Amino acid sequence: MNKYCINCGNKIDTNADVCLGCGKLINQNSKKDDKLIWLLLSFLSPVIAMILYLVLKDKRSVSARIIIIGTLLKLLLLIVLILLLLLHYLHVM
Repeated sequence: MNKYCINCGNKIDTNADVCLGCGKLINQNSKKDDKLIWLLLSFLSPVIAMILYLVLKDKRSVSARIIIIGTLLKLLLLIVLILLLLLHYLHVM
């Protein structure tokens, strides 16, 4: 199966790291980077995450799932922290 350069459209070898037509680097880790960005963004701002989910759920379902996972992780972390604070407060009194 052949790949094509997203910069110039030349046919490139599947194992190539650089396009011979234009010299552009072929980035194979971009999908992993995208997942990390979506996860961090959803963890930092649940409101933005929910808006992004509604926008992306039909076109980029994988990204939408990652956004929901990041939001749920933050919610779970907040619940654990609140419970720990309550336990500490009840123990002090």
